[in-house]
Amino acid sequence: MNKANYNYLLIFCFCVFFLTTAKAQPTIEWEKSYGGSGFEFLYSMQKTADGGYILAGSSVSNDGDLTNNQGAGDYWIVKIDSIGTLEWQKSYGGSEHDEAYSVQQTTDGGYIVAGMSNSNDGDINDHNGSVTVSDCWVLRLDNLGNIIWKKSLGGSGSDKAYAIQQTTDGGFIMSGLSSSNDGDVSVYLGGFWDYWVVKLDAFGNIQWEKSLGGNGNDAAFSVYQSNDGGYIIAGGSNSTNGHITNNKGGFDYWVVKLDNLGNIQWDKSYGGSGGDFAYSIKQTNDGGFIIYGDRGSLDGDLVNCNGTNSTWVVKIDNFGNIEWGSCLNINIGGGSFPLIRSNDGVYLSNDGGYLFVSHLSGSYWVGKLSGSGGLLWSKTLGGSNFDESKAIIQNSDGSYLVAGHTNSSDGDVSLNKGMTDFWVVKLSAVVSIDEIENTPLTTIFPNPTNGIFTISSTEGINEVEVFNTLGQAVYNKKITSNSTTINLTSFPKGLYLVQLKTNTNIITKKIVYE
Repeated sequence: MNKANYNYLLIFCFCVFFLTTAKAQPTIEWEKSYGGSGFEFLYSMQKTADGGYILAGSSVSNDGDLTNNQGAGDYWIVKIDSIGTLEWQKSYGGSEHDEAYSVQQTTDGGYIVAGMSNSNDGDINDHNGSVTVSDCWVLRLDNLGNIIWKKSLGGSGSDKAYAIQQTTDGGFIMSGLSSSNDGDVSVYLGGFWDYWVVKLDAFGNIQWEKSLGGNGNDAAFSVYQSNDGGYIIAGGSNSTNGHITNNKGGFDYWVVKLDNLGNIQWDKSYGGSGGDFAYSIKQTNDGGFIIYGDRGSLDGDLVNCNGTNSTWVVKIDNFGNIEWGSCLNINIGGGSFPLIRSNDGVYLSNDGGYLFVSHLSGSYWVGKLSGSGGLLWSKTLGGSNFDESKAIIQNSDGSYLVAGHTNSSDGDVSLNKGMTDFWVVKLSAVVSIDEIENTPLTTIFPNPTNGIFTISSTEGINEVEVFNTLGQAVYNKKITSNSTTINLTSFPKGLYLVQLKTNTNIITKKIVYE
């Protein structure tokens, strides 16, 4: 064997060893903390058109990176560039408690922000009711964070906005909860909270609003405008009447599909007899939806899950029927009624998979699912104290940005500026993915290949998917036979992983194209 062939063999053996023994994970490229000597909590992050990012949450600090805090807790909005350099930051609010839960860049380059406020001074002069209860508070900002307009929405009860999105008509759709029966809220359905969904025009004026729910507690954590111009809403509900048609017991994921005027087209509950809460919903490329949340059930729709208080990701079609569910045994909190998690908790990756964030034993926990719900990789980030991830984004180069807050000053966290800080981590693109060991029932030949090879299995093959070493799906074929021929000659030579879905298994094999 000549030296070149020997070196190639060593490289190949190393790649095979790595793929079959190590769990593929991205690596940290950089991490940054933002904050002051007090508490900062991040709840939302979006990528901006200039390649940077906008961060939203709350702060009680008036030092460090903060300059104009106005009270017991302000909205804190931070703009960073592509490498994490702070470009500008602004605090908004009054003397009472104010928290921003959702931010999005608008088509004019500015931003829309929504959350809750108890204040009626400072930046807020239109609070509904007393300062002992909260309003939904919405800010429209320009590209430098200056206020264009601001609105307090709600009534004399407690009202909170957990998600907001710009709509195709230039207005906005907002979702959250309400216990009001006056002011801006036309209907109260009972219990403690209702879903409250509000359509605003471009100037923040209410075009319509809807209360959804029943006799229990109903809180909408996520809203998304669907391809048909309507809206999909997700949250948690333990109501058994009203708009809820199929409660499974305890709290359920409750998903409601509305038309463009807010009329209910369908509703579905997902879960079991425990506490299950949906925090994030997005529409998928096939017209269905992906839902992320917290589960506490082991029955109903979750009979195949192990353990409680863990992440549950559910794929549904455009009518709300479950296509698959992935139970990931990572604790993200739970409880009789959860603290706000994040409407940015699930994100569609560049290759048709799904990215998600959670937390494990007080650490960031990030991962990626395949398009069929299989866990491709996961990674834990943080230090020895409490760290909680809230949002994840994939960049066009395949890298990732993860955001949340940290109380640590060791481990992966190089600097803590106070009690808790905004903490943002840039992760590399994944350079390889796991391989599930070969089964003797399935063969691929020839291997190595010139780009054309045949897969044969003693079981019926339903689907074949090929991944490159970045973890990107480059080829997909649905079949109904025991063998098929694959042609990769239009792709670069190198190492690939071939995933087969049979009647009873998901099998992954290496293939070398040379």
